[in-house]
Parts: sequence; C-alpha cells; structure tokens
Amino acid sequence: MLISCGMAVLLGVVGVATDSAVRDQALLDRVETQTQPEPVDVPWLSQRHLASARAQVQGRLAERKNDLQFAMHAYKQAVEADPLNGAAWLGLARLASKFDDVQLAAHAWAQRLRCCPDDVQAMEISATAAMLDHRPKDAASCLIRRRLAGVDESEMAAAQWDIAMARALDTAGFVDEAKPYKTAAKEVLQHHAATDPGDRAHRHDWNRVLQTLVDQKAYEDVRDLAATRLQLAPLRAPGDRGRYASVALVMDAMLSDDAASAAMLESLDSENIRLLEFFHQPMQPTDAFAAAANIHATLGNEAGAARLYRRALELDPNNSLALNNLGYFLLEGPGHDAEAAAMIERAWSLVPDDPATLDSLGWLRMQQGRLGDDASGPGAVTVLRRASRLVDDQDPIMLEHLGDALWRSGDEASARRTWRLALAVLSHPDFREQRLRLLSAMQSNDWGVWVMPVQSLYDSEFEGLVDRLRADLQDGLAGDTPTSD
Repeated sequence: MLISCGMAVLLGVVGVATDSAVRDQALLDRVETQTQPEPVDVPWLSQRHLASARAQVQGRLAERKNDLQFAMHAYKQAVEADPLNGAAWLGLARLASKFDDVQLAAHAWAQRLRCCPDDVQAMEISATAAMLDHRPKDAASCLIRRRLAGVDESEMAAAQWDIAMARALDTAGFVDEAKPYKTAAKEVLQHHAATDPGDRAHRHDWNRVLQTLVDQKAYEDVRDLAATRLQLAPLRAPGDRGRYASVALVMDAMLSDDAASAAMLESLDSENIRLLEFFHQPMQPTDAFAAAANIHATLGNEAGAARLYRRALELDPNNSLALNNLGYFLLEGPGHDAEAAAMIERAWSLVPDDPATLDSLGWLRMQQGRLGDDASGPGAVTVLRRASRLVDDQDPIMLEHLGDALWRSGDEASARRTWRLALAVLSHPDFREQRLRLLSAMQSNDWGVWVMPVQSLYDSEFEGLVDRLRADLQDGLAGDTPTSD
C-alpha cells in the first residue's frame, strides 16, 4: 500500500506517542511498590448511599450560599456514609483548602483520586502533597499517571509537570530514568523563559509554572528559569524584574547558596537592581545585598546571610540594617564580641529609635553586664523597655529579653510579669493571625513565590520561645536562676 507523506508523518507521531506511553507504563510499574487499598463496597441505592447523596447536595447548596461551616459538616457526613462519594470528597478538599486545613485537604484529595482515578487535578494535588510529605515515590506515581492520561495542554504546562515528575523520580532513587524527562522539559521551559514577553498572560503562566515547581521542591530548576527570565526575556514592567530577581534569591536561600545571590546582584546594572517589594525604584546595591541577606536569614541560611551582610557593609559601612543584623548574629556566636558590639553601637547611632536595633543594643548591654543606667549611657533595662514600648508590647521576643534583663537586675516580680505578658501575647489569637497575615504577604508580595506554609515560618520564628518562657517562670517561682539566663 502506498502511504502519502502526510500519513507517514501521522503514523510517525502515533508511533512516538505509543513508544512514550509504553515507556511511561513500564516506569510506573517499577515505581509503584504497593497496590491501592481496595475501596469500601457500598451497594448502589442502599440507605447509606442515599444519605450520602443527600448530604453531598446539601453541602453543595450551602457552599453556594457561602455557609461554609455547614457545607463542611455536610460533606463530612456524605463521605462517612459513602466513602466512594467522589463528589463529596472533592467538596471537602475544596473547603479544607479554604480553611487552611492542610492535612484534611491532602487526605480528601487522596480519597478523591481513589474514587476517581482519572481526575487530573487530584493527581497533581496528591503529587504535591506527597512531595511535601517526603513521599517521592507516591508523587512520581501520580505524575506518571497524569502523563499517561494524555492531558490536552500546552507544551509549557506539560513541561512543568515533567520536571516535577523528574524531580520526584530523582528523589526516589530513579536517577537515570529521570534524566530524559528533565532534559526535554527543561529545554522547552528555558526556550519559553528566554522568549516569552512580559505581558499579563505570560506573567500569569510563569507565576503558575514557578509555583508548581517550587511545590515539587525543584528549587534548582526554578532558580535557573527565574534567572533566565530576568536576564534574557523581553521584560518591560519593573515589577517583573523585581519578581524574578526575588524568586531567584529565595531559591538561593532554600539551597543555601549565597554565592549565587551575590553573583546575580553584582551582574545587574544600576537600573535593574530591583526586588519585588522595592521594584518601583532601582535599589542601591548595598540595600539589595542587605535585603537578600534578610531572605537567607529568614529561610535558615544564617551563615550565608552573614556573608551577604558583610558585602552590603563593604559597599556602605553605614547600612544600619546590615550593621544591626550582622552584629546580632555575631553576638549570638563565639569569638566576635568586640566586632558585634561595634556594629550594634554604630547601628544605634544611625537609627536611635528603631525597635529592632534597640533590642540588639539591650541584648548587648546584658552581655556586657550593664543592666542599669550609668555615666556612659542607658543600661539594658532602659533600652529594652524602650524597644518594647515602641512596638506596644506586642513583640514576645523583645519581652523575653526585657524579662531576662529585669531578672538579672534583681527585679524578679517585674521579670515574671513581663514573661507572663510575652506568653499572653503568643497565646492571643489576634497576634498569631496578624503574624500569619504578615508572613503570607511576605511570600506573595515580597518574594513572589510561596516556599512553605506560613505556619512553618511562624513556628521557625518563635521556635522554643513558649518553652523557654514557661521554664523561666517555673524556675523563677521556685527561686532558681531561670533556665534561659
């Protein structure tokens, strides 16, 4: 039989697609080491099924009326009556996400996928939850199944999920199998990163791509793509330049690579040194290095942050933010007392009413044993009391420091009152909600990408503080020296 050129091309494409599907299926068989649990059998039209269907409908109607609490209750009743009610699991997953109940949302999406194995959204969200929960094999399984589903999507959308799949495979130990998927997908995304314009549609696409890859912990790939957008793409809006620079810095922090952050900032010309929170005007290089150091410090790379603060001070020895923050870091470590003291004193002379700088100065005064005021200036108690009042006694860390200073000065009753106030602030729901909103805004408005739940950032900021305060109060009431002293 004679085959036309067009038919030959079509058959070639079909052949490639078939080979790819065979390869994907073989890989899936290797990755999946456990079978899905058998679904609970609920007979069709049983009383339980009817009760589940009614509850699911009630939940959907309540959700449309924005009665979310009742809707949540109804969806829970529906899945309890019929664990195979996929629509109810979908509603429950949707509402759990609105209520920031991460565990319930992940469980509901997993059950939705169990009921509806062809639900692509459930595959994607279950894969993301699996990576966050350190289950890369499960994530890889979901994403290989997504690939086999033959989703009708753009090559850019397909490439982002192939990179995510490669990341999961690589983490699960399937390094060689991951390489071809990642190589092909990375070529596609790098091409788009360099050529896509900075209009609204492409901005939305790239925000989604980068966030998807961050959720899959593909930090190196996100860093490369953000840098390519920043350096090569035809961007016009300053906000775009600020976003991609910020994303690159955040990825460097997640990878503890402050050298990459320094190299990127040094490569930018004076008109393009912009970060997302400061994108309206070009930044001074010293301010950019200090801001980058803050990102690294917040995400746990304190050694890298210190090096970036030092670079900021090389450019401007009077950068008060870098002086204070680096001085505080050094004060917490061994062997840098004189250097730390000089930095904090210098920062205080530049911004005498800054609460954070006053807190550092008060902590320094405590280390120096200068608790009360003397001829050379205010002591720790006065300085820390002023710092706390400037923030309306709403910073529990400052209150902890003040309580420690009061205890050392001999005012034990005031120390205990201050520690109790710090605990009261921490336990007040308004404080927690306000702090979570600030951390949420920091990721969305300043960093341009979410790298972890805001609760995790909150926990890292106040890690161990409640236990320290309670231990200090217990020791103080028993007449002992406080544990943290």
